[in-house]
Amino acid sequence: MRKAEMISKTHNGPKLIICAAHDTINNQTVPKEYCMQLLQADVTSLSKDGALPAFIPSYIGMPVFLRNQNLSTDLKITNGSKGIVHQISIEHCSSNFIYAKAALVEFSDSLVKCSDIPRGHFIIEPQSWTFTTLLTDSSGTKIKKRINHHQLPIEPAFSLTSHGCQGQTIVKILADLRIGGFSAYVQASRPTSREGICLIEPITLSDLTKPLPTSLKKENLRLKALEHNTLVHYGIWISKWSMHRCA
Repeated sequence: MRKAEMISKTHNGPKLIICAAHDTINNQTVPKEYCMQLLQADVTSLSKDGALPAFIPSYIGMPVFLRNQNLSTDLKITNGSKGIVHQISIEHCSSNFIYAKAALVEFSDSLVKCSDIPRGHFIIEPQSWTFTTLLTDSSGTKIKKRINHHQLPIEPAFSLTSHGCQGQTIVKILADLRIGGFSAYVQASRPTSREGICLIEPITLSDLTKPLPTSLKKENLRLKALEHNTLVHYGIWISKWSMHRCA
């Protein structure tokens, strides 16, 4: 949110649009007394799957990631796909918030071609998911309500985790390699040149070769023992050992 606001405030910067989630109860827009309660709540903690934020910053030209949807694996429009927002269709509600009805996003790596829009562009519509929460009415009474939450399944792509950038080629990155291990390798190997990586802090070889945590070593030993006992129990330990020797 802060990055989007900063860019919009630059000279001739793009107009910032804050898209609120559209919440409904029984297909009816939630009353005004409940609207702010829902938008201020941490709805992402109410569901592990499909949760989308109450507010999404957006502007024309903003880089975004597609979330929670695999629209087409063949066309490379899947969860985590990176795109650029080219158009946003919005609607004002009675509570003075702006809802996003749809966003036109360009996925440069995609071969998608829809009628009347350029190749690589795709219309992203709001995704809905349902959760139950307690809301306080005008009399102060808490009431359990089943809420349908509608929001664009996109998020700003100003930064991403090591896990999220696996397989991507990024020209320039700002990275912190002090975490070491595989995460540091993934970050350092994304740019195409040495000049493409800028380090937040200096690092040493010891930072990159940190020993495994004791808890992880214990878990690894536990899993190896479990594997051994399972193979012995089902009488396939010898055959597997023989197969490894042959390989």
